[in-house]
Amino acid sequence: MDEKLKDQDVLLVKEKNSNELKAVSGLNADGTPKTTPPKAENNPDFLKINKHSNVLENF
Repeated sequence: MDEKLKDQDVLLVKEKNSNELKAVSGLNADGTPKTTPPKAENNPDFLKINKHSNVLENF
């Protein structure tokens, strides 16, 4: 595993009307999470949270 990714987590959500997990890629204009399927080709779009950064740096 790449050392740079070791201390990062990806935020996953389950949509209300389905049992599918989706990865959060940002926020929509109305404040709801923008989601994408959690597949390898979508990895650059994922919202990654660094465990060692402060809250403002992650967003």
